[in-house]
Amino acid sequence: MNKKAIKILIVSVIIAVIVGGTIAGIVVVNLDRKKEKLVVYNWADYIDPANITLFEEYYKQKTGKEIEVVYSTFDTNETMMTEVTKGDSQIDLVCPSEYSIQKLKEKNLLQPLDMSDGDYEFISNVYPAIRDRVESIFGAEMNGYFVPYMWGTLGIMYNVEKVRKEDLEAGWGILWNKANNPELEGKILVKDSVRDVYAATVCYLKEEGKLDETPYAIMPFISPFVMRSTALSPSGKPSLLHATAPPFI
Repeated sequence: MNKKAIKILIVSVIIAVIVGGTIAGIVVVNLDRKKEKLVVYNWADYIDPANITLFEEYYKQKTGKEIEVVYSTFDTNETMMTEVTKGDSQIDLVCPSEYSIQKLKEKNLLQPLDMSDGDYEFISNVYPAIRDRVESIFGAEMNGYFVPYMWGTLGIMYNVEKVRKEDLEAGWGILWNKANNPELEGKILVKDSVRDVYAATVCYLKEEGKLDETPYAIMPFISPFVMRSTALSPSGKPSLLHATAPPFI
């Protein structure tokens, strides 16, 4: 895959209609390919499939060459990490969350972006606070390996016919049915994400004043949470859902 295709696709992905949550970025995994083919590994539902065809047409207009985009998706960062790190996949671009970018970088699985030739001028449009935040947590070098294009937050969606005022007053404890609402038993679902479950647990323990300095202290809270969250009601309809929301794109 040549460098020109990488640059064009990054721009196209950023302007595409996308959905998602937390800080996510596009990173270059592999460039060692001579054929005009671009392999993209992305979150499901992030890009309208029609945009892939539009990009292939756009690339031909810009370069005079045809390109095939091989597009596949993943559902969690952990699934993506397993696929990328096992070493038998040829991937050009991948869209992980920020902590996964750090892990890929530590394993020397990413190639740095060359910002010197002016092809990444659009990065100046990125909200500076996002890049500053990444730098403060992961170091200045991290910003040279990815292009951020969205960020969001974790939240709770609930059925107003099932959830009571006292349930809401329980804060994050609602995910553990702290107020003992029988309408919530076996009807609480959570996104299949290690990071999101961990974050919800830490937030709850902080509210309860039970946040211990040792990471093992949260395990008794996570286990029943995961068991309860994966159980569907007989009707198959959850009353409560913990998910990632994209308030800013």
